[in-house]
Amino acid sequence: MTWIFGYGSLMWNPGFAYSRRRPAILNGYHRVYMMYSTRNRGTPASPGMLVSLAPGRSCTGQAMLIEPGREKEALAYLDEREGLGRAHRRVMVPLHLVDDGAGPALNAWTYLPILTYSNCIWGVPTPRQAELVARGRGKIGSSYDYLRRMLDELAGMNVSEPMLEQLFQRVQQVRDGNSASPAAPRLA
Repeated sequence: MTWIFGYGSLMWNPGFAYSRRRPAILNGYHRVYMMYSTRNRGTPASPGMLVSLAPGRSCTGQAMLIEPGREKEALAYLDEREGLGRAHRRVMVPLHLVDDGAGPALNAWTYLPILTYSNCIWGVPTPRQAELVARGRGKIGSSYDYLRRMLDELAGMNVSEPMLEQLFQRVQQVRDGNSASPAAPRLA
C-alpha cells in the first residue's frame, strides 16, 4: 500500500487515481508560504507563491492511498509535478489519521523543499506574500485560487490556520486596491 500526504494543491487536485482519502496530521512540519511560482501559478515577470513544508509544529492535510497497481505511474507523475530533485525531495513520513485518535502511525510519501532551490525563499514578509498571491497567475491558475482552495479544504476538515486566514484577508485588500505594490522579487 502506497500512501501520499497532500498539504497544498494535492488535497483538492491530486492528479492520480486513489482508492481512499482521509484527513491526516504530519507532526514535525507545518505549511508556510516559501516557494515562488514562476510557471504554474505565476510567471517570471509576475511570480505567485505556494506553500511548502518547514520544520516544526504540525500540518493537517489529506492522506491518499494510491489505487493498487498504479503506484509507479502515480509516483512518476507526482515526482514530475513536484519538481523532484529541483524544487522538492520525496520522503517517507509518519502520519496520524485524524479520525483514529492516537492510533498507530501510517507511513506516506510527501514532498519537502530543497532549500537551495532558487525559488525557495524563507522569510518573505506577509505584505509581500499578499501581493504575490493576489497578482500571481500562471499556466494552471492563480495563486489566489490556490490559497482560497486550500482554505476551503482545511475548513472542510474543521481545521483553522490563522496565518493563512490572515494572509487571505490581506490578499483581499490587495485585490481591492487597498495596498501599495512592492517591487518584484529578484529570482536567481
